Amino acid sequence: MAHDQDRLRVQSEDHRFEIIHVSAPEPIARLIMVPAMGISARNYIPCAQALANREIDTYIHEWRG
Repeated sequence: MAHDQDRLRVQSEDHRFEIIHVSAPEPIARLIMVPAMGISARNYIPCAQALANREIDTYIHEWRG
């Protein structure tokens, strides 16, 4: 499932991961979501969009592998 949310790619010598950012227009808070093992971070985007509608910036950690 493709998505059009902002992504931040982070990489070091031994690790790499993505952060999916679902932004709120005027955030009053920020939240970091860490998905359950074996569940793609993309499945959490609808929840993050609902939070963004309530002015909460949401960052979803995507660590594949």
